[in-house]
Amino acid sequence: MTAVPLPPFPRPLRRLSVDASPIADFATGLLAASARLDDTGELARGAGRLLDWVGVAAETYRGLLAPYGHRADAMSLALRGVARRVDDHGDRMARLRAELDDLGAANRALVDETFVLVDDVRAFHARESLLGAAALAELRHRSADLTRRVHALDARQDRWWTRVGAEEQAMIDAFTRVLEVEQAESRYGGAADPADAALATRPGPDAGPGEVLAWWRGLTRAQRLALVAAAPGAIGDLDGVPAVDRDAANRVRLSRDLATLRHLEDLGQLTLRERETLDNAEAVEEALDRHSHDVDAHGHRVPVLLWIYDPGAYVQDDGGVDGRVAVAVGDPDTADAVAINVPGIKTEADDIGTYTDRAWELHQAATTADPDRDYASIAWIGYDAPAEVDGVDAARTAASAGAAHHGGALLAESIDGLRAVRGSDADIVPIGHSYGSVALGAALSEHHVDVDRAVAVGSPGLGEGIDDVGDLDVPRGQLYVGQNHDDAVAGLGQNGALGLGGLGHGQDPADDGFGGVRFQANAGPGHDDHSGYYDNDSESLHNLGEILAGHDPTLAGSVHDPWWGPALDPEDQAPSDLYDTDGDGDTDGIPRR
Repeated sequence: MTAVPLPPFPRPLRRLSVDASPIADFATGLLAASARLDDTGELARGAGRLLDWVGVAAETYRGLLAPYGHRADAMSLALRGVARRVDDHGDRMARLRAELDDLGAANRALVDETFVLVDDVRAFHARESLLGAAALAELRHRSADLTRRVHALDARQDRWWTRVGAEEQAMIDAFTRVLEVEQAESRYGGAADPADAALATRPGPDAGPGEVLAWWRGLTRAQRLALVAAAPGAIGDLDGVPAVDRDAANRVRLSRDLATLRHLEDLGQLTLRERETLDNAEAVEEALDRHSHDVDAHGHRVPVLLWIYDPGAYVQDDGGVDGRVAVAVGDPDTADAVAINVPGIKTEADDIGTYTDRAWELHQAATTADPDRDYASIAWIGYDAPAEVDGVDAARTAASAGAAHHGGALLAESIDGLRAVRGSDADIVPIGHSYGSVALGAALSEHHVDVDRAVAVGSPGLGEGIDDVGDLDVPRGQLYVGQNHDDAVAGLGQNGALGLGGLGHGQDPADDGFGGVRFQANAGPGHDDHSGYYDNDSESLHNLGEILAGHDPTLAGSVHDPWWGPALDPEDQAPSDLYDTDGDGDTDGIPRR
C-alpha cells in the first residue's frame, strides 16, 4: 500500500470577546472628565477670579490660583489624548474581532477539506490498483497544498495574536504616560489647545448647515475631539455636524451637567432654574439608558443618539426652564428613512423619556413593515411648546400661534441640517402630533424644506391660511393625515369650502377638500383618543410604520362638510348610512370608504 501523508489540522483559534459599546462609553467618560478640568482651568484663568475683589488679599488669591489653571489645562489635554487612544482602541479591537471571524471561517474550511481528503485517501487505498499513479499524485498534491495552507493560517493567527497583545500594551502605555500630574504637565504643559484653532474658524451664526458640514469635515481628528471636550455646547446642537459627533459632544455636556448640578444639589445650593435643568438632564440620562441595549427585529442593537441637548433653554416667567432636547433611535446619518416626531402642547424636556419610547415604537413598526431598510426615529422636543392651557381658547392665543411659527423655523433648521449631511440619500419624514402639526405646518409653508413625506396626526389644523396641500412644501400625494374620529382636538379645525368651525388652527387636514391622504388611525380599547397615535398594537402606529417605510397605509375616508349640516366623518358611521341625506339608504353619489 502506498502512503499518502495527511496534513495537520489547524490549531484551535484563540478566543476574543469585544464589546465596543463600553469602550465608547469609557472614552466619553474621559472626555467628560477632560471637559470638567477644562472648566477648572477657565475658572482659574478668569471667571473664578472675583474681578470686583481688589487689594493685597485678592492678588495673593489670584497668584495662588493661577498654577492650578495651568495644571488643569495640562491634565485636560492629557485626558483628551488618552480618550482619543481609547476611541481608537475600540475601533481597532472591533477590526481585530472581525479578523478573528475571518480566521475562524478559514479554519473551518481547512478542517472540512482535511476530512474530505481523509475520506478520499481511504477510498483510494480501497481501489489503489485500479486508480493508479495519477490519482496518487493528485492526492499527494492536495495534501501538500493543505499542509501549506494550514501552516499559513497558523502563522496568520500568530500574527493576529501578536497584534492583539500590542494593542493591549499600547493602551497600557497610553495610561502610564500620564498617571502622575507631573507627567501630564511635562508632556502637555503650555501646549496649544487644538480646540482654539478649530473654534477660530467656526462658521458664523448665519452660516447654513452645508457650510458647517464643510468646516467640520475640514478639521483634523484631534481638533474634532478637542472641540467635543472643550466646547461641546458649540457643536452638539449645530445643524450640519454629523449625528454621531453631536452625540459625542452632547453626552460630554450631559455628563458635565450631571456632575456639577448634583454636587450643588448635595450642597443644597440649587436655584429653581438649576433644579429644573437638572431634572431635564436626568430625564435625558434615563431616556438614553432605557433603550441603550434594545435590539430591532433582526436582533441588531439600535444606536440611541443625543441629537440636541440644551436642558436650560427657554427660561419661563417664574425662573424655571422647559429645555430643548432630541433623541434619535437609530442613526440619522446612515438610515434609509428618518422620522422627526414633533410633539404638542405642554411638552418639556423632562418628557423626553415618553417621546423616546414613542420614537422607538415607530422605529420598530417601520422595521416590521420593511425589514430590508434601516430607520431612524427622532424624538424632537426642539421648540418651546405652549405650556398649560385652560380649554380650547387658550390654545388659540397669539402666543400659541407664535410658538408654532418659532417651532416651525427650528424644525426647518433641523430638517435642513439633516439634509445637508445626507443629501438625497435618505427619506426625511416629519410627523406632527396635535399642536406639533401646527409647528409642522409652519415649517412646510414658511420655509423651503426638502422632505419626502409628511404626516399630521391628531391635528387641530396646520395653521391659519393653510387651506390645502398646495400651501405646503411636500411632494404631491405625500401628506398623510391620521385622525381618530373620537379625538376632540383633531375635530377643532375648519371644514368645507365655507370654513365652518374654526376653533383650532385653520383648515382640518382630514377634510376632503384639503387634499391630504387620510389613513386609518382610530383608537381601540385601551388607547387614548388623542395621545394614543404611537401606541403599540394600534391602527395608527401600524400605518405610521408603513408610511415611514415608504409603503401605502390603509386608507380611511376624508371628513366631508355638506355645508347644510355638520361635518361628517366616515370613520364614525357605518357605510350604509354614510352621507344619506334624504333617508333612502343611498349615499347620494358620494364615494364610500
